[in-house]
Amino acid sequence: MGTFQYNGQEYEVDAKNYLVDINQWESNFAQGMALQLGVASLTSEHWNVINFVHNTYKETGRCPRVYQACEAA
Repeated sequence: MGTFQYNGQEYEVDAKNYLVDINQWESNFAQGMALQLGVASLTSEHWNVINFVHNTYKETGRCPRVYQACEAA
């Protein structure tokens, strides 16, 4: 485990940079992680997918399948 810092916030992440505690999730984390992955800015299409995946996980405890996320975008 480790930490990820962006814009004055610190997040606990695992070896793959996934949040350890979903309750720490916020848009700041997504923006910082996007930059780390080489995405300069998140578009509305990005946010549609991000929000769908996040909300599905919170509701079901599971990540949606790729085709479900694509359909939702």
